[in-house]
Amino acid sequence: MWDKEEAKTQPGMFRFNSLLGQEPENTTEEKPTGTREANHINGVGIYGAGWKERSYELEAQLAQKDEILDAMEKMSCDLKAQLARKDEMLDAMAEVKLATLKDSLQVELAVGGVSEKASHPSRHLGTFFFLLFVLVPLVVLGISLCFGSLLAYIEDVDGRDLTGVGHAIRKGQASNITCSENGGCGPRCAVDDARHALRCCSSHPVNNFSNEWCADVWQDTPSCDMFTYRQAELICLLSGGRICTAEEVERDCVRGPGCNFDLRMIWTSDACAVAATEVFGSWYIGFLYVVSSLCSLGTPLTGAVPASQIGTLVDLYIALFDVAIAGFFIGVFGDLDSLSSLVNVYESKFVWHGKQHLGTAAAFFLVVIVPSISLLVAVICGGLLASFQGWPFDEGFLYVASNISGLANPLTNASVDTQNAAAVVMDLFVSTMALGVSGAVIGSMGNLGGVNQFVVWVNSWGERHDTPNKAPDESIRPSEAEIIGVGVVI
Repeated sequence: MWDKEEAKTQPGMFRFNSLLGQEPENTTEEKPTGTREANHINGVGIYGAGWKERSYELEAQLAQKDEILDAMEKMSCDLKAQLARKDEMLDAMAEVKLATLKDSLQVELAVGGVSEKASHPSRHLGTFFFLLFVLVPLVVLGISLCFGSLLAYIEDVDGRDLTGVGHAIRKGQASNITCSENGGCGPRCAVDDARHALRCCSSHPVNNFSNEWCADVWQDTPSCDMFTYRQAELICLLSGGRICTAEEVERDCVRGPGCNFDLRMIWTSDACAVAATEVFGSWYIGFLYVVSSLCSLGTPLTGAVPASQIGTLVDLYIALFDVAIAGFFIGVFGDLDSLSSLVNVYESKFVWHGKQHLGTAAAFFLVVIVPSISLLVAVICGGLLASFQGWPFDEGFLYVASNISGLANPLTNASVDTQNAAAVVMDLFVSTMALGVSGAVIGSMGNLGGVNQFVVWVNSWGERHDTPNKAPDESIRPSEAEIIGVGVVI
């Protein structure tokens, strides 16, 4: 840049000095005296002063631009550092994902190729069946033994006077040799809190009652449900009758086809001392009670029920614990590698024209595979149980099918004789296995690709309908002033 004082002393810089609005010194040239020339010179001087101010503004903008460039350079360095950290995180996540994938697929490198563990599906089948037929029954039976012994200890009745605390139960048709009752159909005493079948009697005609078998006894079956003694007493009173006596039942005065109670033990009005088989007098009765509760048997293996307050609380805890056990087995089967491998093999069969039909595989599994497996187990185990109990085949089939399905109202009134060891073992095996089968079915459904596709579709459908017309976020849009400012800087 020219020095101002130096420019004044140089005679050849008249034009430049005029731009600065000053007259040159030490010059012999005369200034033009004409009006036009004077105005021209004065105008140039005025314009020179304006350009001077403009130059200062430009210098200030250049300085501001340098600061902005420095800030942008700093931001660029920060972004580069963040990108470097992001690359490191992505590399770490890729390594973790790769390790997890290797573990899930059980890929092991060995000399000559893939290990034998990954190449033999029979190993997966062995793990699955060991869990289903061995581990699950052992866990359930162990828990039942522990809680059953605890209940038996709490409900111990040894040394108590039980006279009058129970009532006699008798078989609905004494002349029929077939029995469908827990503990057999021999005459015995039951605690009043137990649940048994009910037939009401009357010594005089009552509406809806019949006296087909005995002229002096009218009888009726008010319900196919099971009741405690106090409930049974109230129901018969409301129907216009009373609970039948043991003598009336033993004379076959109350037999009949209603609810198939001819093969069940029904309440009588005869008071008695309760036998140990109907209360928690031994660990075995407690064990049968707990395993019936854990397996949700429609027909329990014992008629005993807790009578004390502590026993009732323990019974409630067992019922809640049953939910946790079911969830545990569902979670185990759902994350089981062997079950995932079996599901993958199953889905690989549904490939047509180069496309895998996962939805069809899931529907076929739900509609065909699950019912078929359940029916097959019911046929095999039901037939064995029927042979041990002396039942017809259809009784055993319906009994096992009811247990596997967890029906609150069983398809048959048949029940296992707890004195028959082989029948009890078979019933326990089927009951505990039913829990494992339920867990395996639910776990398999969670691993099916068709089910996962359906879940993805439901989630996407919900997102579309939750925010159909979502407005853009105004906070991320630059203002008009910002746009203008960027244009000025550029």
